[in-house]
Amino acid sequence: GGRITGAVLVFRDVTEMRALTREIAYHATHDLMTGLVNRREFERQLQQVLDGVRQGQSSGALCYLDLDLFKAVNDTYGHEAGNRAVKLVGEALVRLTRSTDVVARYGGAHLRAEAAVLRYAWDFEPVMDRMASGGTDLITLLGIYAGYSY
Repeated sequence: GGRITGAVLVFRDVTEMRALTREIAYHATHDLMTGLVNRREFERQLQQVLDGVRQGQSSGALCYLDLDLFKAVNDTYGHEAGNRAVKLVGEALVRLTRSTDVVARYGGAHLRAEAAVLRYAWDFEPVMDRMASGGTDLITLLGIYAGYSY
């Protein structure tokens, strides 16, 4: 009485479920059109940096770009071209920053896009200088103004 004389093992392949979970997590934190970090995830990471700054554990810089010239692209070349321009600007910003930086599509209506770049150190000026001096043809073409302060 009360002795275990056997066992039943059930195996289940969860590979597909794990892949789906990773995909859902990615979509919850990234802009679907550009693949950049979305506003919610950017604000979460920004809060972490601000908390670190307040506690004296880290420093950072924030650059906010208002890319409001996409109306001209959309009016001249169509909505698809405007979307492609937003993607290209995002890709250019990723190339201009370090892998440890956060480039996000913070928001944006059909004719406007906003991007934010969060740096985890105070060496943001070289990136802004590259952007201002035409580090990417698309940024120069659109006449994007980007300001920064420390």
